[in-house]
Amino acid sequence: RWTMWAPFFDVPCEQASVGALSAGTAGSVVSVAESKVPTSKISEEDLSADILSQDSKPAAAAAAAAAATKAKETRQSQQDHAPPKTVRQLRPGAVCVGLHAAGLQVSGLRVTGGTGRCLANVAVVQDRAYWEVHVVEVGGELASRLQVGMSAHHPAGSDVLEQEMGTSTRSYGVQFGGGGEAPLREGDVISATYDQSVFPVSVSVWRNGLPVAAPLPRGLKGEQWPALFLAGCTVDWALGEEHWKSASTCPTGFSALMQSRGLIGD
Repeated sequence: RWTMWAPFFDVPCEQASVGALSAGTAGSVVSVAESKVPTSKISEEDLSADILSQDSKPAAAAAAAAAATKAKETRQSQQDHAPPKTVRQLRPGAVCVGLHAAGLQVSGLRVTGGTGRCLANVAVVQDRAYWEVHVVEVGGELASRLQVGMSAHHPAGSDVLEQEMGTSTRSYGVQFGGGGEAPLREGDVISATYDQSVFPVSVSVWRNGLPVAAPLPRGLKGEQWPALFLAGCTVDWALGEEHWKSASTCPTGFSALMQSRGLIGD
């Protein structure tokens, strides 16, 4: 009689193990899925916040630009309504403003137009003379003008004092502003020289240290006085060396105006 032995299989245990494994795997999947859900939600929120932040950048830039424009307009308004700057007047010396038209106001070395001509109180007695004109106020580029040059002397009240230089004999002027040889601006320093050591005599002018091209003077014979013609502007006439602002412009051999008695040792 034959006896057959068969392998033993614990089917229930295997099924239990498989079931446990399947359950464990499913649980792991669920756990992973569940753990990923919050991460996915946070990323979406961060992305939305980033998008909103990017959308807000143009608006913020526009607001900043508007604020800057408003601040600039405020500063400009304050400047427009600010009181005019006070420029200290020069103290006159022995050489000062002399004969002048009735339409000009003279206070020390400050001359305000009105319209008219004014002369220094001394003629040029040395060979070479230098002086400056400091522009304090200008009414307008076309309405205001200034001539710097030379003129013969005339009696007080003469109609010639109401005329521009160059319209009467023995006078000459280089014009600034009003379509002249150079512009006229507040703060300009205009330098001038008169050289009678050569023939014919010469007049040279500079604006803020730069030479100004002008026609050659004609007919300047006899004694000549430094002269200005003003229309709608205010200037300080720096006749003395102590008032010069552009002394480096003064050429070698030129000096400030002096009285005749200083030349003969009185």
